[in-house]
Amino acid sequence: VAQLFMAHLAEHEAELLAARHHFRTLDRNGGGEISREELQAGLAAAGIAAPSDLQEIFDGCCAHREGKLHFVEFLACMMPDSLIDERLCHEAFNLLDQEGK
Repeated sequence: VAQLFMAHLAEHEAELLAARHHFRTLDRNGGGEISREELQAGLAAAGIAAPSDLQEIFDGCCAHREGKLHFVEFLACMMPDSLIDERLCHEAFNLLDQEGK
């Protein structure tokens, strides 16, 4: 959940543009979502062998449990360390800390 919040709050333009490009490349039908099949085809096209537990990994990233990844879910699951900074962690914590403790 915290990573989903961080993905919503991230502001690093260059990294977000690169992630958006990768997402759109994988989204073969342009529907704004990536299926496991589209992800697997994208990995194969890039010469990357899909892990044997791809379905389990994909299901763990799919917060809506719809069987497709939206961009924010995709970003949260592949968010590079360069996007995570103290400000972002603080903002995500504040969103999760409903009692203000």
